[in-house]
Amino acid sequence: MKRAVRKVQAREDRRAYEAERRLKKKAALEQEARAERLAHVTTVSGRRAARRSAEREARQRVQRARPELDARLARSFAQILLAGVPPLDALRYLAPEHHAKLDDRARTKWLNSVASSQLVLDAINELQGGEWHTLEPEKRLQLALDKHLAELAHLLYTHQYDGADAVLTSKMDTAAKRLTEYLTESPDDSESPWRRFVEDFMKGKLSDIELPSIPVAVAVAAPLRES
Repeated sequence: MKRAVRKVQAREDRRAYEAERRLKKKAALEQEARAERLAHVTTVSGRRAARRSAEREARQRVQRARPELDARLARSFAQILLAGVPPLDALRYLAPEHHAKLDDRARTKWLNSVASSQLVLDAINELQGGEWHTLEPEKRLQLALDKHLAELAHLLYTHQYDGADAVLTSKMDTAAKRLTEYLTESPDDSESPWRRFVEDFMKGKLSDIELPSIPVAVAVAAPLRES
């Protein structure tokens, strides 16, 4: 009787031992899996943090390389704008190497910073003879017409007719017609500074604002819509 009891007890002890062993093994496997997941998360997080840090350092290097906007650069930027060059292209003319290092978002941010600078506003006011709202109505109309003609001239100057799509071809035809009419409709106005500007611009002789010569294919960046 006692022997039978001992056998039953032994079997129960073995079962308990095996069950405990299985539980310990399961717990060890779960702990190992958690450690692997934690290591993976730590590695991915570390890589992401390193990537973000590298990107931040790259942006800071580009920021430090940005040319300082002084009165001379502000005046050049204002002259380029008043010559009909779209704002983003004006930045490229102003500092081509720095412009090439930026993405679209950074270029827009840079443009907003330059365009809102008091130095640029002062330069524009100086070049156009005063603040817009203080000018005589005739002067404002002339400035608006001058800027419009300059934009038309720049459109022709920086785009190649051959290979242009239908929309661009139509714009170029309209610009050429409008500029030709301007040059032929007022023969008595041959001494007009703006007439000479348009003629020189169309001939590629404009040098006062120091526009760099650029390949036609590079000069087709979409202009910002000015307010």
